[in-house]
Amino acid sequence: MKDINFFSSYIYKKDIVLKKHRIFYCFIGIFIIGIICYGSLNIIKIKKLSNEVEELKKHYNLLNKDDKVNGIINMEENIKLLTENKELLNMLERYIDNQDFINELLLEDIKLCIPENIFLDSILINIDSIRIEGKAKDKESISQFQYELSQNECFKRVFIPEIIIGDEYFTFYIDIRIEEGKAFGTDD
Repeated sequence: MKDINFFSSYIYKKDIVLKKHRIFYCFIGIFIIGIICYGSLNIIKIKKLSNEVEELKKHYNLLNKDDKVNGIINMEENIKLLTENKELLNMLERYIDNQDFINELLLEDIKLCIPENIFLDSILINIDSIRIEGKAKDKESISQFQYELSQNECFKRVFIPEIIIGDEYFTFYIDIRIEEGKAFGTDD
């Protein structure tokens, strides 16, 4: 019989310690299995997405054949064109407003110069001239009107080419030359 040796556990080494090459091969095996599983999952996902894309294409083709959808698409394109044209028109309007030499201030300046006994029939405004046709009860009102207009710094030359004597009133015409760059009236 064997004697009980209490020190045997210290004398003999056990083979429980794993060898390094076994750990390395296990790690490589797990890595390869992981790559294979990951690849197969990606293949499955790709097949599902391909099926969904095919279904969406079929649905899109069905919608394209519908007249209502085509009408809506055409309306959307028209709306885009209209908004672009609206933006262009807004830009043109701002440009025209900036280039507006003859505006309300100029007309207000003319209105302030009109005496009591004068009634205007028409005003013809061009870029560089204004022609006023009116009626007055007396010649003094016409000359006062001409004088008031000539005092305005926007007007280069104020001239009365014709006065016609009527039964109860005088018909007159006034030609006004506008000074370049100052035809936008005064800010009083």
